[in-house]
Amino acid sequence: MKWIYENYKSDFLEGYLSTLNVDRTILKILLSRGIKDRDEIFKYLYGTMEHIVDSFEINEMGKGVDRVIKSINNKEHVVVWGDEDADGMTATAILYKFLKDIQTNVTYFIPSRSEHGIGLNKNIIDYYSTKDVNLIITVDCGISDIDEVKYAKEKGIDVIITDHHNITHSELPDAIARINPVISKNDKYSGAGVAFRFAEAIAKKYLNLSSSQFYSVQKDLLMINVFGTIADKVPLIGDNRIFVKRGIEIFKEQGFCITKILSDSMPTPIIENFQAIYNFIIPVISTSKSVQGKVQIINILATNDAEKYKEDILKLYKKSREWQTNAKIVLNEYLTRIDFKQFGRIVIIQGSNERIYSGFVASKLKDLTNKPVIIITKTDEKIVGEGRSPEYFDLTKMFTSFSDLFVNYGGHKHAAGFTIEKQNVVNFIERANEYAEEYIQEDDLIEKIKIDAEISIGDISNSVFKTVRAMAPFGEMNPPPVFLLRNVHLQEHIFGYELMENGIIFVSGDSGKCKKAINSGGLADIAFTVDTDNKPIVLDCKKAE
Repeated sequence: MKWIYENYKSDFLEGYLSTLNVDRTILKILLSRGIKDRDEIFKYLYGTMEHIVDSFEINEMGKGVDRVIKSINNKEHVVVWGDEDADGMTATAILYKFLKDIQTNVTYFIPSRSEHGIGLNKNIIDYYSTKDVNLIITVDCGISDIDEVKYAKEKGIDVIITDHHNITHSELPDAIARINPVISKNDKYSGAGVAFRFAEAIAKKYLNLSSSQFYSVQKDLLMINVFGTIADKVPLIGDNRIFVKRGIEIFKEQGFCITKILSDSMPTPIIENFQAIYNFIIPVISTSKSVQGKVQIINILATNDAEKYKEDILKLYKKSREWQTNAKIVLNEYLTRIDFKQFGRIVIIQGSNERIYSGFVASKLKDLTNKPVIIITKTDEKIVGEGRSPEYFDLTKMFTSFSDLFVNYGGHKHAAGFTIEKQNVVNFIERANEYAEEYIQEDDLIEKIKIDAEISIGDISNSVFKTVRAMAPFGEMNPPPVFLLRNVHLQEHIFGYELMENGIIFVSGDSGKCKKAINSGGLADIAFTVDTDNKPIVLDCKKAE
């Protein structure tokens, strides 16, 4: 395992410390993570909802708002077109609830990925053209749907795209508005985040509300945005960090119907915090792919009515537990039957028909191998791929380089997918392996630990735990900080390893490495982090040089 550490000189740090009221250890961490602009540092540490970027700075937001206001005034039939993952469901609920609250004639549609694919679908557009639909608003999808937007236009239906996925084509759909922060280089929102900002912009122009008034009266929408933001693992820096911090405060203050119901059914009440969202709310939102299940979830999100949807919540949670159990079984089957040494610099598996577990399995195998992992499955005459990749590799860039093979594709740098014809699968595998050989270096495959800050033993009791609290909540691009301690005495303890100088007990992520360092005699260097319960966790241990 390779340790990466950037040691900033004292005079460099002093230049920041003289103008910012920042803890020295936190400053080291932020600088090591590329947060070097003073305004960014201030926003990270002290940002409030007042520091959120103006929603109208996002690409073509004004055009989209004007078209929605026109539809409200003309009493047009509007459809919010979503996606069936947690981000797509929360984005749908946000915009549907908001538009319904301001008396828009609005319905929603969430396609089945197995039946309709991802994004707009010409057959469903045909259906809506017979139902006098005037406007479709996509959420969490649509930025790649060039042909489908053109088709909708031919059928007399306008389209507004709200999306956050990477741009994978040389042109954009000919929509009324393409509201995507990737285009305008704003913060990397989730699909729910873009929908929330769109609702805010409509409220500002149509209802004459200020942003602060909107945030104050739409607390439930902000909470739902946070659920989608956490679920989609977008960067928890900038605006997203502020949204999540404020959303969790609201969650703690008033709770949400899902955790309220589940808490009543459990021996120990659920503490409504970041982990509760991750462990209970997101699994319930993600669990059902049936039409009835999607309707139940949108109703739950849009109403926050614990009593009315009590039975639905309990059933959906039971399903989520079953899904997690089955997903682990499928993962174990892959681990048992596949020799991962046979793969080169990318892992491509032609899997079973259990497509619903492909993303989960690919993510776990990516963590295990430190390589990009793509699982190809066949369902209902369609062949689809789900990919997950480490930080060093961009899946969408690779897919774009041989887009001629796909029916469609899209996603994020590190989580993307595609639909492909059967006759192109072998060609895809060959070209993907060639691409990986060219663009993945041997050094990329070495597992690395990014050290955020070197500290002294005296810092552990005070600075470390204070730092961890100040930097939470953690997520994508804002992981728990990793600290380096040099030249320390460790001894084995029943719960892990004890730091002899001050008695702190470390839980070891890899006991073999610590044992080897201790048994070799002398002092050790340790890289460690701190978990949500303030337990120090050893990530790696080396004999001190």
